[in-house]
Amino acid sequence: MGFFLSKLAGALTTPGNWAIGVLLAALWMTVSRRPPGRVLSWAVRFACVFLLAVWALPVDWVFLKSLEHMVPAAPLPAHVDGIIVLGGWAATNPEALGVNDATERFIEGVGLARRYPAAKLVFTGGSADPFRQDIGEFTSVRLALDRIGFPMDRVVVEERSRDTWENAVLSKQLVKPGPDEVWILVTSAFHMPRSMAVFRKVGWKVLPYPCDYRTGSVLQWSGRSFLERIDKIDIAAHEWVGFLGYWAIGRI
Repeated sequence: MGFFLSKLAGALTTPGNWAIGVLLAALWMTVSRRPPGRVLSWAVRFACVFLLAVWALPVDWVFLKSLEHMVPAAPLPAHVDGIIVLGGWAATNPEALGVNDATERFIEGVGLARRYPAAKLVFTGGSADPFRQDIGEFTSVRLALDRIGFPMDRVVVEERSRDTWENAVLSKQLVKPGPDEVWILVTSAFHMPRSMAVFRKVGWKVLPYPCDYRTGSVLQWSGRSFLERIDKIDIAAHEWVGFLGYWAIGRI
């Protein structure tokens, strides 16, 4: 039940969905000639101000950058026992290889595994779709590794986890890391603060290796569409809501 509630909360607190929903409700009331109530009137004003700010100001860059630079990459040690790559980069396709804009997690994970040939490479992530738990990321993981010729005897695939908490818990149960072992955690930079907090909570000491940065050190004003800006704000909001939610239920 908690998993379904978290997905519902994520959808309801997404700023882009919320703003568009309010404007559509106002449009429907206008077409149907129903006077909007005071709450809806103020919500429409707020949604218009929010969308105007996203269009005119680098709101998305500021919100997402604050997350991406919260946990810097740790210096790489001489010896590493294992590398954990969090899911979210592979498509949930039962028949074909599919990736998305977080594929850098896979690339960096494999790159680290080649740098440390004695280290295990753990891919963790099942299906985040509450209605299709039978289709996970594991098919794309195995096909991607096969395409690049990476030896599967070094790979551990955890394919039951549905969120960041289960990534940490189920992976730890699967590989049983020793107290003195050195493990590196690979995930998107905006996702790293919550991920590190979760791994600390389950008692697994890992070194952060953030990747997949969506903001640069210099603000890029040109070439950024309005939808791209909304998407970045939604990503940042999802992480902040997830962080607060995990804190509320004792997962961090």
